[in-house]
Amino acid sequence: MERETPPGLAEEERVLSVFLRDGRFTALPVKRAKRLVVLRFFARQFETGRVYPEKEVNAIIARFYPDWCTVRRELVDFGFMAREGGIYRLLDAPE
Repeated sequence: MERETPPGLAEEERVLSVFLRDGRFTALPVKRAKRLVVLRFFARQFETGRVYPEKEVNAIIARFYPDWCTVRRELVDFGFMAREGGIYRLLDAPE
């Protein structure tokens, strides 16, 4: 018997399948709900409780998208990460 994908997870997979090609994002979604799906993906690349210098945050984001500056800023603006003095940390483990 085939398991059904939970509705929230199915939506996340659909959004990621549109914007993620060969392990890299082709663009960032404009709509807020879809943008949050992509930002959650990026947030999952970081470990809870660990601190990251800005250079390392940039390198992790750059593996998936060339405009690491925008993604880094939005991770902070949308409350996924905190920044203090060029040091970043994940605020909560993303779902």
